[in-house]
Amino acid sequence: MKKHEKSLYRWKKMREKGKWRYIAINGLLLAGSFFFFFTILLNQLFSNPEPISTILIRAITFGTAYGIVTWVIWENRYKKSGMEQESS
Repeated sequence: MKKHEKSLYRWKKMREKGKWRYIAINGLLLAGSFFFFFTILLNQLFSNPEPISTILIRAITFGTAYGIVTWVIWENRYKKSGMEQESS
């Protein structure tokens, strides 16, 4: 099985759990928290004080957008692969 096929099978299982769960976990929790902590680190390194609330709002926005965009990308790949018709 090729690497691309493995990725699509993993996506098939992930998409069964639902779009909003994917966005919450992969977008908000993973990408959003990475953005939040990385921004805090950069602010400390470059002595750029910024309110935590501003960073938090941007992290939530980024995480949500990241989750939605990656969902759409994976859905398009999945549909183009023809696996959707196989599972029907």
